[in-house]
Amino acid sequence: MIFWSRRFRDSLAAVVVVMHLMMDAQTALSLVASFFPLEWRIKPTEVDVRPILGGFVNRLYLVSRTTRADREPSRVLIRLFGLGPGLEEPPVTSSTLSATEQAVMYYEMGRRGWGPRLYGVFRGGRLEEWIDSRTLRADEATLLCKDMAKSLARFHSLILPLRRTTFGSVVEELKAACEANKDHPWFTETDWPAELDWVASLFTRYKCKASLALMDANYLNVLVRNDAEVVLIDYETATYAYRGIDMGGFFTARMYDWNANGSKLTGCALPSPEEERSFCEAYKEELGEDDVDVDQLLVEAKIGQLYQILFSVFMCGELKALEEDLLDALGHMLESYKRLKAGWQGNTEWTQRG
Repeated sequence: MIFWSRRFRDSLAAVVVVMHLMMDAQTALSLVASFFPLEWRIKPTEVDVRPILGGFVNRLYLVSRTTRADREPSRVLIRLFGLGPGLEEPPVTSSTLSATEQAVMYYEMGRRGWGPRLYGVFRGGRLEEWIDSRTLRADEATLLCKDMAKSLARFHSLILPLRRTTFGSVVEELKAACEANKDHPWFTETDWPAELDWVASLFTRYKCKASLALMDANYLNVLVRNDAEVVLIDYETATYAYRGIDMGGFFTARMYDWNANGSKLTGCALPSPEEERSFCEAYKEELGEDDVDVDQLLVEAKIGQLYQILFSVFMCGELKALEEDLLDALGHMLESYKRLKAGWQGNTEWTQRG
């Protein structure tokens, strides 16, 4: 259940403005108790607050009770937008959702049991269910590929009141991002904006299925529960685009770990053709639609791989400076893209479909 606390709205500024990078127990307790007034009227000494690492654009805090709760959750996640100490709202761009749009997404995913439950929304952040889990590792992507296929199929089946004309704007935004490092040797050897235009055109040419898409293949956005169930999180970049982007992104993301110290390369290769087919068969089974063609899903996923590699390249291009560790991954991505493109152009079975 999600609701707005009137008393909390009236006093929000006094509560959130004092939230610094390390949140104190009293501040966290005041926020949580505004949404859970029955069993969270406890003392600050009965609350433990721990910052959660890994958030690139938000501050995350796990708030746990040291005493038992029967009717309300004993642990919750506080998400504050932005990385600074002040009150912020997420930026609204062609490639990111507003706070309201994110809340809609979280509420529906949680309501269906496909993601963390949304406990509350407030100016500057959200209160979410804490899921006891870990993030997906690159070396277990093959083992969990069918579970991931089913999770993506469910996500792609959602019909939500979000804008449906944003994919073209995302493409243009990515091309503009490349301008930040257009003079770097990595970006001068190839006309990457033209490559993006070509890949984007493939989605239409090969009649790829339009759907809600996550658009962010980072494995930090995939939780694995203790029972090995896969849970998708962090929907800030979701938009109506093409399902193949997420499918292909799952295949390419195993090669990189953007949160790693040092090299961002995991040493994992792209999946075998057999794994890709197994993934698409599981995806079709979860959809429960007899007219879904597995070979068409494979084509869409391959186009998605091309797109996701370019997406990562362009995100690197948006950075003002490219660190040595990032350059290593960037070089790998550029070579991977060239190999994928050559494989696409050399496969007459795929190209003849268009």
